[in-house]
Formats: sequence, structure tokens, C-alpha cells
Amino acid sequence: MRRWGALALVAVLLVPVLLLPGPVGAQTLSDVTISTDYPSVTVQAGKNAKFSIRFTNNGSVDRALDITIDGPAEWKPQLKSQSFLVHSVYVQAGRNLTADFTVDPPANAAPGEYTFTITGTTPDGARVALPLRISIGEGVPGGVRLVSQYPELRGGADKPFEFKVDLINQSDEEREFTLAARAPEGWEVVFQPAYEKRQIASLRVKAGETRGLDIQVTPPRTARAGDYPIMIVAASGPDQAQVQLAAKIIGNYKVTLGTSSGTLNAQATAGAETPVTLTVQNTGSGDLTNVALSAQKPEGWDVTFQPEAIDRLPAGQTREVTMRIKPSSRAIPGDYMVRVTASNAQVNEQAGVRVTVGSPTAWGLVGLGIIALSVGGLYGVFRRFSRR
Repeated sequence: MRRWGALALVAVLLVPVLLLPGPVGAQTLSDVTISTDYPSVTVQAGKNAKFSIRFTNNGSVDRALDITIDGPAEWKPQLKSQSFLVHSVYVQAGRNLTADFTVDPPANAAPGEYTFTITGTTPDGARVALPLRISIGEGVPGGVRLVSQYPELRGGADKPFEFKVDLINQSDEEREFTLAARAPEGWEVVFQPAYEKRQIASLRVKAGETRGLDIQVTPPRTARAGDYPIMIVAASGPDQAQVQLAAKIIGNYKVTLGTSSGTLNAQATAGAETPVTLTVQNTGSGDLTNVALSAQKPEGWDVTFQPEAIDRLPAGQTREVTMRIKPSSRAIPGDYMVRVTASNAQVNEQAGVRVTVGSPTAWGLVGLGIIALSVGGLYGVFRRFSRR
């Protein structure tokens, strides 16, 4: 009986203690909240992270809060408003305040999740807190991005390719970015700000800003049909971004006619066949096939080609063709024009060859004979009259 009586006495003494309210500091402040839009993020080691923090007073009484921050001290957590460090806030009833919470993850921070807690405490010990989770991950995008909506363009080698690329500064500070390009040998790459004609090699971009770039890529005229990659790089300090562009040359078709002597002139004799060596050069970027040769000639003339067509003429190469010209036997001495055409499905090029026609050899001998007879007759007449 004494044992049960002692237990009852202890229970009576403990009940008032158990019914006492807990410590004032453990009370939750219900009318004030601390919040942010993105309470959990992943960042790169060594890159500053910033949160916009809101203190909202939903009650009818103004509140003063002392601010403490818990978390890894080596990350240098800070609550700032403009250039001031914030240690306490005063939030009027029905209003809100904002401040920036920043951390600097060490460059050697191991991948994983790190937690920080921002706590506001009233003078009477009531508390409100906001936990933030920051993860260090591999392969996280850096502070710069390059984006192209149309990274592949098609065209001929006779005109520049004009790409549009956006440079995005994802960091929280204004930075200067150096621009560079890796292109095939002989290609020219020019950077210009969007809608401007200045050539640039670098530019400054504000935090969070996107700047448009016009990138003009000019291939050499001798570039053959095919796909050509161009790598664009933007760098600022350790941050670097790349975007792969591609210029697809679909073929620029052009042919040039000439002669082996370099001049579009030829000598011929009426009624006699004269060979003339023509050069047919593919000065475009695409291969040519079945290039036929034809001629517009004076009436009564014969013009033939050997060969009459070129089966295949690769870009940049030259073929020789023998053109045989036979003026009419009645052609009087003088200059005549023979128009030569090289054509296929892609090209139709024409060149005029000036042909100078001389008298036939036989007629030249007859003329010399007539001249000799005339001279001899005159000599005889002078001798006859000189004796008298």
C-alpha cells in the first residue's frame, strides 16, 4: 500500500509540469512567412548561387525579425539588400520585403546536396524558417549559352551564309565574352551584333541578358559541294559555350570558254580546215556532266568539235577541245565571228571567236602571176619607146 501511495504522489506532482507550455523559442510565427520561388537548385562547384527571398507579413501587427543563417560556413552564406548585409528585417503588416541570399560553393565542393536554413526570430522568441537545398552536380550548364534556331543553311559558294545566334549570360553579373570560330581552311567568319554592321571580336552582356549575333560565313569560291562544319565559341573566364553550325554547299555551276593561246582569235583560209584548241574550265563548285559544244557560224562554213561533248568535268578542272573551222571557199578575206556555246542542264556559256580569213594559196599565186605579167608588159613598152 505504501508503494502505491508513493507512485500516486509522484504522478500528482508531475502533472502540472507536463501541462506547462513549452519554451517560448519553440513557438511558430504564423502570420509571417519566408519564401522563395526556387528553394531547391543544382549549381556548379565554384559558381555563385543567388536566391530572391521574400518576407511577407500576412497579419495585422508589424513584425521585427532577427535573421540567422545555418549551413556550411565555407560557402559564405549571406543575406544582402543591394550592397548591405541584412541581419534583421522589419515587415509592416500586410506588406513584404525582399533580399538576396547568396552562397559561393567552393571549387572543390563534392557532388551532393547541401542545406541552408534562414530563420527569423521575433523579440518574444517566435520563429519562422525557410530551408534551402543546393546540390552540386556534374554536367550542370555554365554561365553562358549559345543557341541557334537555324544551325544549318544551304547555298552556293558564291554567296556568304548568314547565321543568327543568341548569346545568353546565365550568370548573375555582367561579363565580357570573347568570340571565336573554328572553320575550314580558307573560310572567313565575321561576327556582328544583331542589326548592326560593326565587326566585333567580343562583347559585354548584362546578367541574365540575351544578345543576338549575326554571323557571316564566307566560303572560298573554289569550295566544292558538300557539308562544312563551323564551330562557334563564346568564352568568359572559365565559362565557355559552343554551338555547331553547318554550311551545306549545294553547288555553284559555272563554265568558262577560252583558247590555248589565251586570246579568242584564230587565223583561217577560205575553203581550208583550221584547227583551234579551245579550253573548257569548270569555275563553279559543282561537277558538270554531259557538257555539249555547238557553234553559230557564217553561212557556208563548217565547224566541228572533237569531242562533241564532255562526259564529266569536275569542279576546278579544265578540258581541251579541238574546234575545226572550215570557212566557205567563197569567203572573201576579212574578219568573221564564230560563237561557241558550252551547255548542259546547269550551264549555258557562250564565247565569240574572231576568225580572220585570208585568200587561198592558189589565188595568191595567180595574183603574183598577174602582177609579174603586168610588170613585164610595162617593161617591154618602156624599152620599145625608149629606142625611138
